[in-house]
Amino acid sequence: MGIARPAFAVVVYEWREPSGVVVYSQWPPHPGEGVLLRTLTLADVPAAQRSTLARIAAAGAAGDEPRRAWERADARVAAALERLRAAERALRAGQEPLPGERRHLVNGHSRLTRAYFDRIAALEAAVARARAELRAAYSARDALTGS
Repeated sequence: MGIARPAFAVVVYEWREPSGVVVYSQWPPHPGEGVLLRTLTLADVPAAQRSTLARIAAAGAAGDEPRRAWERADARVAAALERLRAAERALRAGQEPLPGERRHLVNGHSRLTRAYFDRIAALEAAVARARAELRAAYSARDALTGS
């Protein structure tokens, strides 16, 4: 458990989103997420606005853990998405038979060997695992909001 800070020492960030919306938050914007306008403490604002900023501060009383949980969930989704893309690229690249995976017949035709189909099945299984991992990552992130 952390040490409680006095209410007047709580920092609140005022920043503007690219859409123009002004946001008050316990955390400054990530790069590209918005432009920091100013940093406030409860002592810096008029008494009429202190109750609003106190609610913002109370919402962030748990510290940075909610934001870190979102960052971890987003990172898990991004990593799972990249693994899915890599598995799909490998499947596309693996469609062409490798040397030894085609058996030539006497009449000029050829037939793919069992090794080819086994390799394709393994690549398809890797794509299926990556899709399941991505679905799980999205579900875990959605659980943070209860949606």
